Amino acid sequence: MTSDDVHLKIHMEIGGGAFDLLELLGEEFSRQHPNVTFEYQKDSFENLLINGPRALASDNPPDVIYMPQFADPAKDGLIHGLDEYFVQFGWDAFSPSQLAQLRLNDEGIRGSGTLYGLGAGYSITGVMYNRELAAQIGMDESPATLDEFEALLAKAKADGILPIIANTPPIFPHQVIFNQYMDPNDIADFTFLVPGANIDTAEGVAAAERLVRWAEAGYFNEDINSLGYFDFVTRFVEGEALFMLNGSWAAAELDERMPGNAGFFPVPPLVKGDPPVAMGAPYSLVIPAKSKNADVVAYFLDWIHTNPIARQLTADINGMSPGGPSDLAPPDAEPGSLVEQMQAEAVYLAAEGVIVDFLGNATPGFGLNTLIPESQRIVAGETTPEDFSRALQEGYEASLDQ
Repeated sequence: MTSDDVHLKIHMEIGGGAFDLLELLGEEFSRQHPNVTFEYQKDSFENLLINGPRALASDNPPDVIYMPQFADPAKDGLIHGLDEYFVQFGWDAFSPSQLAQLRLNDEGIRGSGTLYGLGAGYSITGVMYNRELAAQIGMDESPATLDEFEALLAKAKADGILPIIANTPPIFPHQVIFNQYMDPNDIADFTFLVPGANIDTAEGVAAAERLVRWAEAGYFNEDINSLGYFDFVTRFVEGEALFMLNGSWAAAELDERMPGNAGFFPVPPLVKGDPPVAMGAPYSLVIPAKSKNADVVAYFLDWIHTNPIARQLTADINGMSPGGPSDLAPPDAEPGSLVEQMQAEAVYLAAEGVIVDFLGNATPGFGLNTLIPESQRIVAGETTPEDFSRALQEGYEASLDQ
């Protein structure tokens, strides 16, 4: 770590507590290392998908940037590889699966090869629920199958309770169902850009059919295609819906805003006893190739994973797993809190379940140009499950050539 004065610029997503976390991590890092200061630029997820590669390629790039889709910029030489730091900082003590989503090989396939980033926390996703409303419909345990979950949706609807509140774009409602129908290896091939990957299958169509059934039954809020993230969380907090499909990044906020009244369970499988499948990903931070402060940023990224205060902040602010070496003590959590439950579920999913990447992280073009608009169309009844499944595959293949 240098003793020279260093000013680091961070380009981050706004939403889900991530920006607050990076600010607090920066403040703590500067307290411990007063020669390092931080400047923050915040942007929406959609804008980062469009502008992130441009920022990487600029003559004055940030020193670290959130990049959920890094494959194309990495292939173009716009991202600093981290293999030298992997050795320097002993990141072989990290779980290999923790780093797999951030690796890219010479063929442009994710999952192995050069390490291009680290996470500021590692998320899991699933079903958050309002405990008071759950008691009203007699839900006294988590559903064991997707059919049991759907029965709870029907019971809530019959009792005048909105079953699920969802925000736009409605990509979560699709993938939480999709994950239970598809082979997780096929999902990994798709998101990791393995040649020949295909999700236009009978299973994919069946998942879309269930999504349509839920939409037609009124299990989602009517403004699903216009509701923003912040209002979506607020309306759940205020008791508008029984369930919310969200991730561990929302846990700390829910503990603060509805203490003791929020619970969580992974989306249940089709067949009782099968391992649950959940989306999860690192909050991917990469170093632009043109950054003049790569060594300091790498030290900062290692510090996020290994410093006890930084690890605790990651849990407290986002409810996410801090990652890092498996022999480090887990962060503390308030007994009975949603953060405590999410930390336990992260351990459970890592050991007993399957964690897959978000479909939209396959390529920027696929996420923006295909997945988002097609997911909006299908919940609005403007396309069929067959056409939806075909459009996803065709859009994915077209994005590979962009």
